Amino acid sequence: MGRINYIYNDKYLFTVTGRYDGSSVLAQGNKWAFFPSAALAWRMGDEAFIKDLNVFSDLKLRLSYGIVGNDVVPPFSTQANMRQTAYDWDGAPAFGYAPNNIGNSELKWENSEEVNLGLNMGFLQNRITVDLELYHKITNDLIQNVALPSSFGFSSVTANVGKLVNKGIEVSLNTVNVQKNNFRWSTNLNFSSNHNEILELYGGTVERDIANSLFVGHPLRSHYFYEYDGIWQLDQAEEALKFGQVPGSVRVVDQNQDGLISAAIERDDRVILGNQLPSWIGGMTNMFSYKDWDLSFFIYTRQGVMLRNAMLQGTFGELGSPRYNRLNLNYWTQENPTNDYFGVWQPNPFRQAIQYKNANFVRLQFITLGYNLPKTALSRLKISNARFYIQVDNPYFYVNERNIWMDPEFNSGTFRDDVPFSAILFGLNLAF
Repeated sequence: MGRINYIYNDKYLFTVTGRYDGSSVLAQGNKWAFFPSAALAWRMGDEAFIKDLNVFSDLKLRLSYGIVGNDVVPPFSTQANMRQTAYDWDGAPAFGYAPNNIGNSELKWENSEEVNLGLNMGFLQNRITVDLELYHKITNDLIQNVALPSSFGFSSVTANVGKLVNKGIEVSLNTVNVQKNNFRWSTNLNFSSNHNEILELYGGTVERDIANSLFVGHPLRSHYFYEYDGIWQLDQAEEALKFGQVPGSVRVVDQNQDGLISAAIERDDRVILGNQLPSWIGGMTNMFSYKDWDLSFFIYTRQGVMLRNAMLQGTFGELGSPRYNRLNLNYWTQENPTNDYFGVWQPNPFRQAIQYKNANFVRLQFITLGYNLPKTALSRLKISNARFYIQVDNPYFYVNERNIWMDPEFNSGTFRDDVPFSAILFGLNLAF
């Protein structure tokens, strides 16, 4: 690895880096790769024509380009190995060996080329600062553990599968809203938005790999299934019968309008419903201090997410079994012809369609109140600082259809690790 830094007149900065990396987990002949990068920065705020504007207290422009590599795969992923198997050899136990996996003798570095444009701005003696980042990243030879047809005899293989783009924006705003003798209020706002899209699969030979949920022109982690269209109602019994269903069953869209709901390639009614990657994320932290007291809280949101609800697909969403505690669902009956949830005893071959839900949420992550003991009281004890605090974690979060979510941020569907718990913490910080 080597790096060169050059600074001219304290205003123009240049960095170039080159590294040559080797990885033992990749295939023979593909273990080594070169990853260069370069960056330019211009302290525009130091230019006379910028200072004369009397607008900025800080202004810096940055531009960078680089290539990075990823080799995060399990050891020996490139090699086929054996596993021990037990046999009955004419009544006597015996052991033999059988292939355990499919090796990949062509597995190579995943590499990402990224261009980044950044701008740092300060106003009013930096009481207001803004950091703006624009980026465009192309990932080549994307490494994935992909499922294989059962005819191969193995369930999956680690391989380089295609090309991916990520592009977006990140913004951070820091403000000192009030600054007086004994009182200070500051705020941090952050926002990020990312567009993720698969550009190519398997060298451009295929447009979609349904088994691995990979689709050219769509993000990673996309949901591919039938589109939910409500519940069949009593006055739709004749139409429902054409699809082999009855009132109370989950209705899905016949996309090609051929009178069948099918997953066959030539008449597939499944579509991209959404994906698990958020369209944007935002957060806000507020910090207050008055004399020896301080108060802070953090709230954030995730938007544009669709998840297959783990509560609904697990035992809590299964209405037909008396063995489990179940959610309080507004399910269909003849007396309650709702479109919220399917009936208890009706056949529901497409009930999975109702499990794909909007998972946007807003969460108040914490509220903290602290008190710093006066310095005069601490000096006799030879303590430089003592702060008592109380913190409430996760006091509130909002999600649409609250009754079917434990916590959409984790979506595990179990009470053990998915309960939206709240906790109260008491603490003491000491410095000597």
